[in-house]
Amino acid sequence: MAHGTKVMVFVASLLAGAPALAAAIDFPVDARVLQLRAQPEGTEVKFVSRDPTFPFPVPGSDADPRATGIDVHVFTASGESASSRATGGSGKPGWSLRSDGTVYVHRAGAGAVPPGEIKKVHLKSGRAFRVRGRVDLPLSSPADAVAIRVTMGSLRACALLSEASVRKNQSGRFVARNAPAPGLADCADATLLAALGFDCASSSFPACGGACPAGGVCAPDPLGGPCRCNLETQACGDTAPSCNGSCPAGERCWPIDGFVPGANDQCLCAPEETPPCGATGLACGSGACPPGLACEAQPGVGFYDPYCACVDPDQACGPGFGNCPPDMECLPIGPGDFTCVPFFCGGTFPTCGGSACGPGGACVPLALGSSQYCVCASTSGSCDVPTCDGGLYCPPGEVCTTSGGSCGCQPG
Repeated sequence: MAHGTKVMVFVASLLAGAPALAAAIDFPVDARVLQLRAQPEGTEVKFVSRDPTFPFPVPGSDADPRATGIDVHVFTASGESASSRATGGSGKPGWSLRSDGTVYVHRAGAGAVPPGEIKKVHLKSGRAFRVRGRVDLPLSSPADAVAIRVTMGSLRACALLSEASVRKNQSGRFVARNAPAPGLADCADATLLAALGFDCASSSFPACGGACPAGGVCAPDPLGGPCRCNLETQACGDTAPSCNGSCPAGERCWPIDGFVPGANDQCLCAPEETPPCGATGLACGSGACPPGLACEAQPGVGFYDPYCACVDPDQACGPGFGNCPPDMECLPIGPGDFTCVPFFCGGTFPTCGGSACGPGGACVPLALGSSQYCVCASTSGSCDVPTCDGGLYCPPGEVCTTSGGSCGCQPG
């Protein structure tokens, strides 16, 4: 059928079974030393582990730091948290791998690195991990205890430094040594924060009233998971429904009312003055979309709510949501699967009739192959158009018949 459409850009692919992100593989490890020292240019971090189980990325894998870089995240029991990153890329500055494939080294360029960047990394298979960098962590009060996590693609290592391992604990300075590997189930935010005394993860779902670090919000996972701390240092997209995460300069973290039941199940960075499509509290037509797309309402699918999405006005209904020929509407027949369906009315085929279709409409017979229906059709259209884009109306005594992509009025 020749007709325009509106197809959703993001949610249809998700509902249709887009592949899930790879789960993280976690390694709680011991810590030889962790030092945090506040300086005017940012808090310096030094972390060393000699745990033989510290993960070593296979060269060429999804965790190879030459491709993915590494992230180091620091959480403190005083409620402060921040991260630092060494980006991917080989060379000087950059990453190198020893010829025997057992040592990764990263070196930044000359001079001091700013907060949020790593100066040096040394990772030797089965022997040692060392990292130095800076984080935007004021250490305005004693840290008391610290959790640190190193992420390399799907591999994560984490350590917990508290109690007997702490050697210095004051505003602007924290030193701990020889902390054993913690008995943690994983290295997730909630697990590390719980180990530091923040009880959000154990609070009552979905009320989620537990404690989080400063600036954090204890909120339910919009996809039905447990309570979790959404932190200002996290990416905006990871902080639904609170939407309090970080965005690039000049943008804010907007709450989006998506397809999951309830409000604010997605978050998106967008300019402060330009709400994105689906921003909570706005009509669909008010949201901004990329060039060539329009923000329009999409119907719910069973359990899922109606939502707003950026759609392509030139694409047909099916498998995504879109436009249909006259006298038909695009309806979901399953998750991510839409099709054009006529407006059904009462009556007995082939006489049908009645006034249930309102002004300008008539309840007429429709034959779809061997199936027979009574449907509403606009009397200004005509089924007698071979391309099936004229409507479903036929004069009294005739039946709108479709077969093999062709339409026509046939004697009743």
